[in-house]
Amino acid sequence: SRVGPMTTSHHIDELMRTIGARAGLDEVRAYEDGWILLDDDETVVFAVHDQADDLLTLWANIAIPPETDRLGTYALLLRYNSLWSGTDGIRMALKGPRDTVVQIFDMPASQLDLAGFETVLAGFLARVGAWREIVRQGAPRDWQSQPAVALFGLGPMFGDQVAHG
Repeated sequence: SRVGPMTTSHHIDELMRTIGARAGLDEVRAYEDGWILLDDDETVVFAVHDQADDLLTLWANIAIPPETDRLGTYALLLRYNSLWSGTDGIRMALKGPRDTVVQIFDMPASQLDLAGFETVLAGFLARVGAWREIVRQGAPRDWQSQPAVALFGLGPMFGDQVAHG
């Protein structure tokens, strides 16, 4: 059942207060219109609650593509986004003047429980690490001939814990 916006906001606040210790994060803190979840020295996940659309959005900076392979990396990101049915709803984008690669995921906020959020966050962080390695190294030379499952490790990452937004 759906809960009202104020109740959902309190629910998300409680999830954020609890997820840090449960997921082994270094720190979780409120920040402007959302939260910052620090996983390690390099990985920061931002979480923003959109009450109007009942969504909790996670996003994280991945890396800046190397100058020598920007077009290959951009093509790879577009291919990944076109495989939406196998990415669990995770999408990739570019942000800022240096085209930092960003990973984004939306989920229904009012239906999210702690176990589901922990599962989503673990899967999200795993993809951040995988993408960071891909972006820093540049697109594999033969990426166009590789099956998507081999290239991106697609498959159910979140299980049935959460429906995507």
